[in-house]
Amino acid sequence: MLEELSKNLILQKGMRVLDLGCGTGLTSIYLAQKFDITIFAVDLWISATENYRRFREFGLESQIIPIHADACHLPFAEQYFDAVISVDAYQYFGAKSFPVLWGGIR
Repeated sequence: MLEELSKNLILQKGMRVLDLGCGTGLTSIYLAQKFDITIFAVDLWISATENYRRFREFGLESQIIPIHADACHLPFAEQYFDAVISVDAYQYFGAKSFPVLWGGIR
């Protein structure tokens, strides 16, 4: 499924991508491996420590940064990210997060 969803993404090495509502980080792992990008994997329900351990198992701990945060209160500067991705999580934070999300993309 992720391969199909990502086939039209324009992601290039060195980009910073926000994976919002990343859950256990499987999308982050796939994208980091496929595109060689830096991913900020944010989730409110899965601990950053648990995700960090998983990313380390895949040898991606320097490429994926796990963060425990609320999608509507993100600690990033405006226009910090090149892209935002959210697979099967948008329904949890919805339209109220639009200003936060779109203000954070370059």
